[in-house]
Amino acid sequence: MAQPATNAKKGNVLLLDGRKYLVLDFQLVTPGNKRGFIQFKVKDLDSGAVLQKKVSSQDSIEIATLDRRLCEYLYANGDLHVFMDKESYEQYEIAASDLEGVLPYMVHNQDVTVVFLEGKPISVDLPAAVELEVTEAEEAIKGDTATNVTKRAVTETGLVVQVPHFIKAGERIKVDTRDGKFISRA
Repeated sequence: MAQPATNAKKGNVLLLDGRKYLVLDFQLVTPGNKRGFIQFKVKDLDSGAVLQKKVSSQDSIEIATLDRRLCEYLYANGDLHVFMDKESYEQYEIAASDLEGVLPYMVHNQDVTVVFLEGKPISVDLPAAVELEVTEAEEAIKGDTATNVTKRAVTETGLVVQVPHFIKAGERIKVDTRDGKFISRA
């Protein structure tokens, strides 16, 4: 079904030029005296290539219907990551290349929403925030008590986050999955 191009958002699958593209990011550009357009960063679902696509904000585009299922992240098997449907117990594999921006926020046995296109798993939707354990944290500098002082910390998934000076290794923290920033202690 054709929709205005301005309705497209991150995670949608666009049907353009007879090909299917997963929207990774987008930006509405409105140059001074010209018509606005939308700059999409998309992944070609057939070739895996990441491309830039430009569409006029006045155009209509085809957005594919996606199916979403609650699944549990089980384990990594080489370059593939295995998920289990929480209702049917069926298992699905998704390549690491399809989970590029998502992997640093996923821990084993975590519930996630797997996105399907025509019965094939193509990506994962994460909640807005996840809880991760800090495995490494720099030591706080004595006397450093300013309110906005941060230090580098590494989580159990390898994600590097800037955290307040009082966070120590072994603590659980909440991290925003949209920008990778520290929210609070868990």
